[in-house]
Amino acid sequence: MKLVSNYHDYYDGVLKLFTGKRPFYMRKESVLSISDAGLSKKTDLFSSYNINIHSEKWYSHGCGVIGFCGELYPYAAFSTYRWSAVCAVDRIADLYVYRAEDVWALNRSKKQTKKERRLDTAKRDTFSYFKEFKNNVWLKNLFLEHKVPVFDFKHIPSYAGRANLALNPSLAARSFQKVLGPYQAMQNLDIFLSSVLVSESTPLAQIIPDEVMQAKKGFTHKYSFRKAPKNK
Repeated sequence: MKLVSNYHDYYDGVLKLFTGKRPFYMRKESVLSISDAGLSKKTDLFSSYNINIHSEKWYSHGCGVIGFCGELYPYAAFSTYRWSAVCAVDRIADLYVYRAEDVWALNRSKKQTKKERRLDTAKRDTFSYFKEFKNNVWLKNLFLEHKVPVFDFKHIPSYAGRANLALNPSLAARSFQKVLGPYQAMQNLDIFLSSVLVSESTPLAQIIPDEVMQAKKGFTHKYSFRKAPKNK
């Protein structure tokens, strides 16, 4: 596998184990604005979560879906900030959570909720979000539509009905190594590029029989690829 990129991702270290000349992957980042497929209705889902990790408060900064090699991985994103006396100064860390169970386990507000009905609704909506977007057919079509193996689909705050589609984004920056290890990620990438995204412009290497190669190169005798034995 051949990889050309202007950044290093977490799975690049195992690229040397995939030594074939095909497929060829030009990992170039770009961002498009497209329809959000109803994702904007889910962005407030995690805003009421009360998350504290190591005495730091984390705030929801939306949700989205990572597309990787034909599969969808919904996530909830949280951030923590460096504060001045009156306001947040800088975002210093991001937290990406890819499983409904893990998101719900982080929610401290569930211990503070007095109305069990509200609690049950919040939990149901959380699990429903992950299930709904993991099997979204419209999102799965984006792989072939944009001819990419990796994308990040995320709602744009303050823009109802619109989403950012990041093509070939850094997965290390999104903590995707918690979902797939580097070897499995590279293996999936190699298979997806070789079988799904292959095109006439990037054909797969084919094994040509010796007889055909001999004729193609103008050789016809049985010693065409090696020296003939000397007479003793």
